[in-house]
Amino acid sequence: MRISNPSPQPSPRWAGRGRKRRARKTHCDKLLLATGGCRAAVAGQLAVSLGHTLEPPVPSLFTFQIETPWLRLLAGVSAEAEVSVPVAKLRERGPLLVTHWGLSGPAI
Repeated sequence: MRISNPSPQPSPRWAGRGRKRRARKTHCDKLLLATGGCRAAVAGQLAVSLGHTLEPPVPSLFTFQIETPWLRLLAGVSAEAEVSVPVAKLRERGPLLVTHWGLSGPAI
């Protein structure tokens, strides 16, 4: 998708530490708001309150970099795994791939 003929307009906006700066508004027919996924319904509440609709999130593959030398020896190994981040209360189960950078796959 491409935004055609956006019309930027200056608008005051507050920027960190109480300083005011000038921002630009862009008017367009369509807007993609990528929130990074919605594990909780409240995450998309702002967009919905502004009249937008949300599409269901889909898995995204990326590598979680891990600086552990012995893990690199397992590059190419894949397995079904359950991965968790207790501090963030996140848990996911699915395929896991060990790469030369770290871990990847739908479980990550």
